[in-house]
Amino acid sequence: MKKIVINHLDKLFVTSDAATIIRELEVEHPAANLLVAAAKAAQQEVGDGAGFVVAFAGELLSQAESLLREGLTTGEVADGYARTAARALDILEHKLILPGSGTIDVRDAGAVATRLRAPMGSKQHADEGIVVAGGVIDGNETFVPATPAEASSSSPETKNDALSSICQLVARACISVCPLDNAANFNVDNVRILKVPGAAPSASSLVRGVALKRGVEGAVKAVSDAKVAVYAQGFDTSGPETKGTVLLRSGAELEAYSRQEERAVEALVAGVAASGARAVVSGGAFGELALHYLDRAGILALRVPSKFDLRRVCRSTGATALAKVGAPASADLGFAKSLRVEEVGGTKLVVLSQEADLVGDTAPAPSPASASASASASSVAVVGGAGVTTIVLRGATDAALDELERAADAGANAFKALCRDARAVPSGGAVEASLAAALGHDAASAPGLEGYAVRAFAAALAVVPRALAENSGLAAAAALAGLHAAHAEAVPYLVAKVGEGEDGAAAPSCGSWRLGLDLEGGSPRDLSLGKNGVSDLFSAKWWALKLAADAATTVLRVDQIIMAKAAGGPRAPRGGGDWDED
Repeated sequence: MKKIVINHLDKLFVTSDAATIIRELEVEHPAANLLVAAAKAAQQEVGDGAGFVVAFAGELLSQAESLLREGLTTGEVADGYARTAARALDILEHKLILPGSGTIDVRDAGAVATRLRAPMGSKQHADEGIVVAGGVIDGNETFVPATPAEASSSSPETKNDALSSICQLVARACISVCPLDNAANFNVDNVRILKVPGAAPSASSLVRGVALKRGVEGAVKAVSDAKVAVYAQGFDTSGPETKGTVLLRSGAELEAYSRQEERAVEALVAGVAASGARAVVSGGAFGELALHYLDRAGILALRVPSKFDLRRVCRSTGATALAKVGAPASADLGFAKSLRVEEVGGTKLVVLSQEADLVGDTAPAPSPASASASASASSVAVVGGAGVTTIVLRGATDAALDELERAADAGANAFKALCRDARAVPSGGAVEASLAAALGHDAASAPGLEGYAVRAFAAALAVVPRALAENSGLAAAAALAGLHAAHAEAVPYLVAKVGEGEDGAAAPSCGSWRLGLDLEGGSPRDLSLGKNGVSDLFSAKWWALKLAADAATTVLRVDQIIMAKAAGGPRAPRGGGDWDED
């Protein structure tokens, strides 16, 4: 469900993204700030899981309150939660990982897009549909990526689905800048997002390079296969280092002085042209004389006032930003396949692209004006490497664009986590239901009062499938009852030691741990099956569980909150008036 958030600057957000809500709210209570810090840590580590951390940690504390009323101490509850969390993480890592999911090719756009569906779909409207070609689980419980024919399904549902297009777009963008030598070194900052209102999300496109919302300074509007010179300051002749006075006694001396300045600018541009540069990118303004001579030399002039965008231009072209205006050396020049001005939805864009196509064929590069994002989901490996890629997002409103941007950011962060650990776990509340079933079994044999904490931990896990059911309009009680009943069959498999139970009596029912809530049918179903299957990243689920449990136990171990008063003595009571008079 969506929330309307108004921050302290009166800026309005319409979003379901927990990370955005947490970032924009001003939380004052110290204990609540601990949960916020844990949620931000999860978002920073894997780019997802902030909502899970807050909801689960809050539910753990709510369950702890009931235990404290029953007579348990905070230490007993905290210790029980800590041991139970360790047990839950062990079950998660050794029992709940989808077989074969760790062998995914991170350069396969179709397979990567499938993995991005869960984190990106959580940032979108529930009625937008989630349809992306993916993979299946075969009879040997091995994850098999979809074939190119399956991935490029021509069904109207796939073609018209906005989220499907964005998933493919983000996957291709991330893969295109993923280092060839070590995918784990992927940098999220190399994926830039540019929002242009005025069209459907399916019209979004991808630029291998940099796209900027601005025009060029001079008359030259486009160059191709061009060397690029980048300057960190304005492009003009430098003034004197010290102030001085020039005494001119006649008009001839004034004219000579002006010609001297003009010859200096002409020599500067001639030096740039002699270096082979056909485009000049400046962090400051261009002088009028400089623009005149640049136009005469056929050199494109682009001003990029943002130092962050200037760095991206350098990263994309391989150029070195020069601190002093002058003729650049050959080693300082960058290269751009094309640098051109386009108009998209009434907005002028400067597009600096590097490759003809992201999949390596000879087709021309897709322009932002084209609806290339709605192309078929390719399963060919996308060529990666260093540089920058820009996703040009289209949307009808600013709110829709903001939501698409959050989804794209989540997808890029999920790809980063995927490069480090590709393992996946079932989605739709399947992990939480499995852990609850296994921990409920452990609670019966837990010594002393620890069993109460174990049962409370297991009960708190129901907050995730309950939220899914309620947000989807399902009867939460009935949906949870059916889900827990299905997962009860997998208890022998879940509680067995590693290597046990796979081929024993539990084998026929061990697959029930994959069952999650089907939000359309309302009944438990293995959501990982079929070409439209979804799954969660193991690393995101692992970190969310750990951080939520750590935050809850930290709060429980606090016996007193000590706050320092502001300096300067006690504050005057609110209300004004003569409060200090008798």
